[in-house]
Amino acid sequence: MIGETALALLDLQEARKIAMSKDVKIDISAIDKKIKNLQNNKTTLTKVELRYANAVEIANSIKAAPVN
Repeated sequence: MIGETALALLDLQEARKIAMSKDVKIDISAIDKKIKNLQNNKTTLTKVELRYANAVEIANSIKAAPVN
């Protein structure tokens, strides 16, 4: 995992620990669903991130190209 996906997973894991410590079962269930969804869609999200990064790199290289 890279970038935003990894950070989102870490945030959700931390939120789950907090919910567990306060025994908020509704939040735990919702967080578990989000973690599972994130893990299941990890490949799709990574591909989108890479596609976006590639587009930005191309745009930046066009801007940086010397003008004759």
